[in-house]
Amino acid sequence: GEGEAQPQSIPESNSYKWYQFDGSKNAQNLFLDSLAQAPIVMSFLALSIAILDLAEEAAGCEDLKDDEDCEETVYGVKPSSVVTLSNGVMSILAALFMPACGAICDYTPYRRQVGYWSAMFLIALNAIQISIVAGQWEISVLAAMASPWIFSLHQLVHYAYYPSLTDSDHNQLVSYVARFDAGKYLTNVLFLVIVFGVSAGFDMDAIGVATFGQVLSVILATPLFHYAWTNLTNVPNVAEKPAGEWYITAGFKKLRQSSKEISARNPPLKWFYITTMFGNPSMSSVILVGPTFYREHLDFTPTQNILATTLVTLFAFPGALLAKFLCQKKSILWSMRFFLLFAFATACFCAAVIDGPDKEAAAYLYSCIVGMSIGGYLTSETAFFPTLVPPDQEAELSGVYFFMIRAFLWVPPLIFTAANERSVTMNRAMVLIQTLSLISFLISFKIGSAQYIQEKGNEYKTSRQTLAAKSSISTEQQFSNLEIDS
Repeated sequence: GEGEAQPQSIPESNSYKWYQFDGSKNAQNLFLDSLAQAPIVMSFLALSIAILDLAEEAAGCEDLKDDEDCEETVYGVKPSSVVTLSNGVMSILAALFMPACGAICDYTPYRRQVGYWSAMFLIALNAIQISIVAGQWEISVLAAMASPWIFSLHQLVHYAYYPSLTDSDHNQLVSYVARFDAGKYLTNVLFLVIVFGVSAGFDMDAIGVATFGQVLSVILATPLFHYAWTNLTNVPNVAEKPAGEWYITAGFKKLRQSSKEISARNPPLKWFYITTMFGNPSMSSVILVGPTFYREHLDFTPTQNILATTLVTLFAFPGALLAKFLCQKKSILWSMRFFLLFAFATACFCAAVIDGPDKEAAAYLYSCIVGMSIGGYLTSETAFFPTLVPPDQEAELSGVYFFMIRAFLWVPPLIFTAANERSVTMNRAMVLIQTLSLISFLISFKIGSAQYIQEKGNEYKTSRQTLAAKSSISTEQQFSNLEIDS
């Protein structure tokens, strides 16, 4: 009747815009956090170019001709090795710190506070790196070496929110994460385009480009980080820390337990993890060593260097589209293997063709192809992982995955540094570091066929359900005994 209360209409998910995430405030704020992370990472690439210039100046090689190599050293290494060596060292320290980061996420109820203050520390470290304008490159290197520890902690806290975003709707979560990644990617490109445009328009030197990049990153990231982490809801700790354990030891013990369980009960997932331990760093390394390669081997100006990096980032998008096509037409694993071989072939092209500064056009083509291989591989890898993991274990095993893809991140820059110290030409050094992608390709055949993956996945799921049932029975018996005693 007219006097009856009319039911309120519940908005359907398609009534929301793509950036509204079906009305989820936490998803919206994590999206803003993803946008803020992009300039923090990209600004280091601009900083690297200035560090190389100032390290060369400190070694007394600033007046060398373009065809002359600096044989002097600074702090015991060639100036051209400073950035890659620091990348290697900070990656080792970040990998060692990561299990403790995971323990902090699991065992404390202060996830939101940790996310906020790790973001503020990242902003502070980027602000310190502005000191490059005064020629203080050593301070900038030290600040840059501290950043990966804090960034790893921040990312783990970010990822720890994912399972609570949806009501066990795996497809919806995948859709959200894809939008987070797309936003981060677009922000990467936008940041580099702005830095390139300003540096080209004002004909900036390396220090000018680095300073502008750091200032821009602080301006963009600060309000996004602040708004995101002050509006995210806090969540309780998911487990109690074992009594008497330090966070770092508790983190390593949990990692070891998860690894032993996976190795015994889910071989396809185990081999996937090992595949990514080599494959993921081989892709990331191209970006890490890029500024050194373009400057030292090709004599690129800061503006040319930023342009090459922009092309790598830009062409990751068509690589991702190609990966999506291959995943549908062949399989996700086939696509992963394709891009691993593609990356190794690209490095061989670099070694064979890009032999000096006169190969500028080939270098830009190389940047485009590298971007496609990175975008294609990472899309395939992230799409494959959820197919190997039971939905109820995705949060726990995501932490293991996060550790595995960063455990060997230090290897490529240190290989590149060692090759450079032995006067191996940098185009050939690129092949050396891409041998990791070839190793990853070979290991991937241990993962098995689609049928084998499904069979082992079902066995793993059944074994976990059996263990959960036994645990539940044991708990009920304990309560029953307590009642009898009372």
